[in-house]
Amino acid sequence: DTKLKPLLLVRQVAVCICRLLSCGDLMASLFKGAQALVDGAQAIVGGIAKGAQDALDAAQNQERPSDLGNLQKGRGVALAAPLPTELRVHIGTWNLYGELPSAYDDVSAWLGFEASSTTMPAGATRSSSSSATEPRTSSSDACAGEGGQRKPSTFGAAPDIVAVGVQELVGLNPARCVMHAGGNFEREDEFDARLLQDLRPFGRYLKVRSVGMVGIYLTVLVRADIAAHVHGEDADRIRTTSEGIAGKKGAVAIRFCVGSTSYCFMNVHLPSGQARTSERSTALRQVMTEAFQGENLLGGARPPKLGFQRGSTFNAAGHDCSFVFGDLNFRPNVSLEELPRGIANMTLEEVMALQAR
Repeated sequence: DTKLKPLLLVRQVAVCICRLLSCGDLMASLFKGAQALVDGAQAIVGGIAKGAQDALDAAQNQERPSDLGNLQKGRGVALAAPLPTELRVHIGTWNLYGELPSAYDDVSAWLGFEASSTTMPAGATRSSSSSATEPRTSSSDACAGEGGQRKPSTFGAAPDIVAVGVQELVGLNPARCVMHAGGNFEREDEFDARLLQDLRPFGRYLKVRSVGMVGIYLTVLVRADIAAHVHGEDADRIRTTSEGIAGKKGAVAIRFCVGSTSYCFMNVHLPSGQARTSERSTALRQVMTEAFQGENLLGGARPPKLGFQRGSTFNAAGHDCSFVFGDLNFRPNVSLEELPRGIANMTLEEVMALQAR
């Protein structure tokens, strides 16, 4: 019996092998079925991805007519006076964290023109634009020009150009990122209405352009009495990083000329997080390079759409007066305890010396 056990074991193994061989067609069918399941799952995932991308593209290609501005209301007025020798520019930026300004928010105080404005020569050239960025210290009469008196505000003379950029105008959940990739039109209309309401005491303003991307929104207004001098308007939106695929991070930009001086305004929202310094720098370099261009950094096409010309005829930094603002998320390379008191009164050189990261 002991001698027969190995032989019986070999026989049993041989029988199993024979049975498996005789079931070859069945095994092949099983493998084929498994492969079909894998292929089917891949097709479903691919279909979902394509559907999401199609929805994203459709959302980004929706046109908001009011984004094109209403300068024609000012252009129909005959030029009664030449362009003022100086233009007063105000820029505001605000991360709203998904909420519109409430009725209790004093937006007029936030739009403190005297504290935050900059004087720009209307006929500035690139060589003189650096001196044009000095803060305004003269009275409101200095910016009245030959076009007549400007109604002064509590904060000083009303600005000629107002650029307001907000971030997180809507919450950044995945559904909103897809459905409102081109901006939330309803929220943008509400924000514009609130802004114009609060500017009304300071004069009549007309919109040059506006542009949105999910929660990032930029609108630029000019006083009605200089609207006839505005020309060459263009806008663009640039998505960055993996978060930017759905437009959560990136930039929106508007450019135009007033007389012979070119202006560019760029509202930027960069990745947050203390350890993402390199990613922020890369994203900033991307938006500065790709804005208004027909190609991205990888050589891919950026075709014109929604009034975005993308003709590669100018770039963000190449304007006489370029402004980059927003929620850049850069952090000073100092601890809270080391942060200088009175930082609000520091010069740009002193702030840069903190080695922003």
